[in-house]
Amino acid sequence: MAATAPAFLHLCAGLEASPPLDRLAAAYRHCALDLLQKALASCAFDPVVLATDDPGLAQESERLGVRVVRVQGESFATALLQAAAVAGKSRLVYWGRGTGALTSPEGLRLWSERALSLEHAVLANNLYSTDILALHPAAALQQIALPPRDNGLALALCRQAGLTPNVLEPALPWIFDIDTPADLAILALLGPPSPRLAAWLGEQEHGLTRLRGVLRVLGDPFSQLVVAGRVGSHAWSVLERQAACKVRVYSEERGLAAEGREEAGPARSILGMLLEDRGPGGLMQALAELGQAALLDTRVLLAHRGRPVSRQDRFWSDLGVSSAIADPWLRELTEAALGAPIPVVLGGHSLMSGGLLALCEIARRQAGPGTPHVPPGPGH
Repeated sequence: MAATAPAFLHLCAGLEASPPLDRLAAAYRHCALDLLQKALASCAFDPVVLATDDPGLAQESERLGVRVVRVQGESFATALLQAAAVAGKSRLVYWGRGTGALTSPEGLRLWSERALSLEHAVLANNLYSTDILALHPAAALQQIALPPRDNGLALALCRQAGLTPNVLEPALPWIFDIDTPADLAILALLGPPSPRLAAWLGEQEHGLTRLRGVLRVLGDPFSQLVVAGRVGSHAWSVLERQAACKVRVYSEERGLAAEGREEAGPARSILGMLLEDRGPGGLMQALAELGQAALLDTRVLLAHRGRPVSRQDRFWSDLGVSSAIADPWLRELTEAALGAPIPVVLGGHSLMSGGLLALCEIARRQAGPGTPHVPPGPGH
């Protein structure tokens, strides 16, 4: 391997054990091992580094030949700086927790090649919600106030260290990440090329009824899909090209997490205003008047409301287990979605990004290679 090869960093820590977080934690472990093995198989990085606080993940990664940095309760910033120091390279490729389920060694080699071409620049999968990036020089990490999560890392490097921003052409392998239970259900339908994760997903129960309803609409030129939340232009363009149905997109509050407005505000949402005016049942009725299925980014509605809820509550809502939700407001919203006249899938930013791309790919596969694309009616 060339001495100039960039280092590969993967952070996978904070794997909580209480339901429903334990399900995500298990998925993160399997996904991390698959990703690290693919990074090693690519022969494009030196070294391959994992930062984790999970003893079992650390041991299995070391057996693969990964250099492991054991962290314990450290912040994202501290763990990232420790991993970068162990890597000891001026060029880094970083993949965050839950990424890589749909990538391949060839895809990782592309990131390595692009990292080698960077000069005082950053390359991200999404500038406004980063979980994958390539960076030069690594010393820039020490020149900025690192954000509490990786979502804002690319923006911080550009704004504070003056690095030139670049975005890699959007593609499913680096746009899709596991962030909520909705992502696991989509992965179960898609079938990831990651052996450990695929085997584990096959053993789990997934609530797929509402997702299958969305897929039926995606393949029907006489139906309409409503998509509301932090929808980027890349996801919108895929919907325009690949969805057989008509699409209504309400894109708002992009950069919500990266800019810290998810917790600190202010966040304003047109659907949030409709929710205040009509209540949860009225919002679902309005969605049913606009389309035959809906994908809804509830984090925007929560930020508009201005009162945070626990991660557990958000995930129980995504799963549709309203009885486990402690927050009354979110419980009522979830129950309204479950009782809506149309299939309504709840989730976060990942549903609006990689999730949309994955659902379009599933719909394309279900249609079959010989199925002609019937264009939707006017106004698509």
